[in-house]
Amino acid sequence: MAETAKRGFWTGPLAILNNAPFARNLVLIAAGCLAFAIFAAITLNHAIHPLKPAFQPAASPYAHAIYATGLIESDQDSGANMSLYPEVSGQVVRVVAHEGQVVEAGAPLVEINADVQRQTNAQQKAQADAAAQLLAELKAEPRKETLEVAIAQLDQARANARTARDGAEKVRKAFTLDPRSVSKDQLDNAEDT
Repeated sequence: MAETAKRGFWTGPLAILNNAPFARNLVLIAAGCLAFAIFAAITLNHAIHPLKPAFQPAASPYAHAIYATGLIESDQDSGANMSLYPEVSGQVVRVVAHEGQVVEAGAPLVEINADVQRQTNAQQKAQADAAAQLLAELKAEPRKETLEVAIAQLDQARANARTARDGAEKVRKAFTLDPRSVSKDQLDNAEDT
């Protein structure tokens, strides 16, 4: 027993721990490392949240949007590819033809909201009316340079109105040829023009 006290508790490679100051320092270092590890685990174990954007990016006003311009490719060897594009852009209100459905040339595939077209027609009509009124006022004035500008504006407004009438006439003719080729909404817009 005296020999155990003299040699210490540890034997073999761990005999170095028998040195009291060294063992005490080693235990303190181990306790410090353990305390640091626990502290680091607690403080660093939190979710990192992304920063809020500097500004709110523009969002689509539609829940689901499809860009409906493209190419329809035929699966058949004798089939031909077709270009698909709307005559006017707008929000799709109703899908008329579905995938795999056989459709005739010129048949409507989707119905597009015509509110924008109505507003554009109304705006062009108002511009034509305003230009005509301005022209009437300028004709009463003796200034040639302002009269020429007003005439050009009136010509532009008339051209815009003529374009709208021609588009409406195309819709009416298409309806006359095949009532299924034009939606009721398009026909109503054409009759409003």
